[in-house]
Amino acid sequence: MERTPAPLSALTLGVECGGSDGFSGLSANPLVGAVVDRLVALGGSGILSEFPELCGVEHELIARCRDDAVAERFRDLMDAYQRHAARVGADFSMNPSPGNIRDGLITDAMKSAGAAKKGGDSPVVDVLDYTEPHTRAGLSLLCSPGNDVESTTALAGSGANLILFTTGLGTPPATRSRR
Repeated sequence: MERTPAPLSALTLGVECGGSDGFSGLSANPLVGAVVDRLVALGGSGILSEFPELCGVEHELIARCRDDAVAERFRDLMDAYQRHAARVGADFSMNPSPGNIRDGLITDAMKSAGAAKKGGDSPVVDVLDYTEPHTRAGLSLLCSPGNDVESTTALAGSGANLILFTTGLGTPPATRSRR
C-alpha cells in the first residue's frame, strides 16, 4: 500500500491509558486530551475508551453530551456494563489497582478524573458499544473494559487508525524502560 495524503477528517484517534500513576492525570492524560480537542476542532475524531475508568465522572461526561439521546445511550451502556461485571463477580470498585496505589494514584476518584482527561473538553457526539464503528466526527465514548489489550482492540474495531496510549508504570502493550 502506498502512502497518500489525507485530510485530518480522516484521522480517528483512540485514547487509552494503562498502568497509571499519580502523575498520569496531571501530565500525560491532559496532554492527550488537548491533542484530541485540537484534532476535533480541525474536523477529526477521537474515541475515549474504558468505561470502568470513567465510573465516578459520568455526570461530567453526560453534561458534555451533544443531546439527550447521546447522554441516555451513555447511561444505558454504563448500566449494562455494570450489570455484566456483577454477573461475573466484578465491579468498578476494583480500581485503583495495587500498582496504581503504590505509585500515588490512591483513590478511584483520582483515577477516574485522570482517565477522563484523555477525552479533553470536546462535546461528546456519540457513545459506542464494544467495536461499534464510529460514524460521527468529534469525540465518541466507547464501552470497553479497563483491560489494556481488550480496550485497544475495541478502539481499532471502532475505527481508530491511531492509538495514543499513556502509561506511568509501564504495561505490556505500552511499556517504558525502568532504570
